[in-house]
Amino acid sequence: MAMDMAEKSVLIEEMLKLNKVEAGEKVVIVTTHEYNQDDLRAYREALSRLETQAFHIVLPPRAKGARLKDPGTPFFYEVLRHADMVLLPKSSCVEPLPSIHSDGIMETLHDGVRALTIQLPLEKVRTMWPTPDLIERTLIGARLMEEAETIRIISGNDVELVMNKKGRPAHTQHGIADVPGRWDNFAFGCVSSTPWENSATGTLVVGPPAAISPLVRFVQEPFKLTLKNGYITNIEGGLEAKLLGRWLEQWDDPESYGTSHVGWGTHKRVGVGEGGGRANLVSYLHNAYGTLLIAFGSSVHPHTAQYSGGGGQREAASHCDIGAVEVDFYLDDRLVCRDGKIVDPECR
Repeated sequence: MAMDMAEKSVLIEEMLKLNKVEAGEKVVIVTTHEYNQDDLRAYREALSRLETQAFHIVLPPRAKGARLKDPGTPFFYEVLRHADMVLLPKSSCVEPLPSIHSDGIMETLHDGVRALTIQLPLEKVRTMWPTPDLIERTLIGARLMEEAETIRIISGNDVELVMNKKGRPAHTQHGIADVPGRWDNFAFGCVSSTPWENSATGTLVVGPPAAISPLVRFVQEPFKLTLKNGYITNIEGGLEAKLLGRWLEQWDDPESYGTSHVGWGTHKRVGVGEGGGRANLVSYLHNAYGTLLIAFGSSVHPHTAQYSGGGGQREAASHCDIGAVEVDFYLDDRLVCRDGKIVDPECR
């Protein structure tokens, strides 16, 4: 159901209050040149009512050859470092805004600035509003993730993918960037960590219901990924396998085949296959309760606050998220998720 201007403005104000945006704080809104102007007006009205010092920066796309690059400049990042909060509202999941993994954003977070991405449309945000129980089970899951040394994923005919994360921090997304140095993604719910770059070995079978982010596509035919020493070495299957293989190949970068982050969704209000186009795909991939999220490619995400940043070090030309339901997810020998449900009694 469409929202009018007043509804959007009130929704944004409540979102900002959850993130402890207060009177007098310096807030920077960053969008591309194509951002929805009605939504932008709603942000301005909400920030005005909260009596913040707020302004808007427009970043047109920048490219190097045929590829988009970080549109931020040194001057842009210098401005951000004087803010208390940076808001990154997106109207799609492919906009060329500064990546949260970019050096400039990471330095900003290290300086104590808070950052909040709003990746979903405001109508979707309203239906996926963070609840106390969502926040609690996400934080409990993060504690378990941080304590674990090994991640095991069992799929298909009991095939196993094993990776080492000993010493790597846990990362959460539950919508609240309320302490210095924290980044979050509003209306999301997930726990993840970044395994050591050369550790993942074994096989992962991905079948419907599942989704692949860069293809903007739900999986129709099962496919199998074989990994050795942290890299995909073989992709077998039908149409999605071929499309994924071609997508990875185009980057001409071996690191695009390397593991990035891995974890599970904690949000109970994500409908698999419901309407919403790209927004539904993004929310399903990252958030759906008990769903595996595994990523390949860039993983640079230093630890800047508690449960913010997985500590990854892989630099790659691309990043690919895959969400899958029909797997068993273990932390060491502790079963956390099974077939799209969180079954661990402590964090479900």
